[in-house]
Amino acid sequence: MLSYQHFIHGAASNLIFHYTCPMNELMIIRHAKSSWEDDTLSDFERPLNDRGRREAAEMAQLMAQDAWRPDLIVCSTALRAQQTMAYFRDALDPDGRIECRMEPEIYDATTATLLDIVNALPSSSKRVMLFGHNPGFSQLLAFLTGEYVDMPTCASGWVQMEIEDWIYLYQNCGVLKSFVYPAKKTS
Repeated sequence: MLSYQHFIHGAASNLIFHYTCPMNELMIIRHAKSSWEDDTLSDFERPLNDRGRREAAEMAQLMAQDAWRPDLIVCSTALRAQQTMAYFRDALDPDGRIECRMEPEIYDATTATLLDIVNALPSSSKRVMLFGHNPGFSQLLAFLTGEYVDMPTCASGWVQMEIEDWIYLYQNCGVLKSFVYPAKKTS
């Protein structure tokens, strides 16, 4: 985005050009605590347990108090990630206006796979909320910010990046603006 300012000093005038890089923001959210109660379920099919449902609801309400809203939500197709996302979507978007995409590749993804997913995000979406799993999410956060934090269940990491498009991601391109998890509940 190119903008300019025009200054007039007597008879002389100068054009000063400023390049302002747009800000893209990624909210990385690990699924809430899941249940291991039913051993007939695959890892992919495990639902949230009581604690996970409670913490997802609390964290979603905490985030709803802020003015931050995503343009797009991208979620793993694993049940526990979808259930976590549903709490946030209900709190942040009760009218269902925010686009939500299910992405099967997030489940058990490497950092490279997660970067491919983020690189493919539409340039029109400047604020994206991503729901998924560890260890990939902690590794993605470290790649983008240079700060390694082990993401506990239902943790959220808010990353701001001065990039024009998601395709331009690079290592350490972002700043970790906030890291919140149920036991902490503040940035």
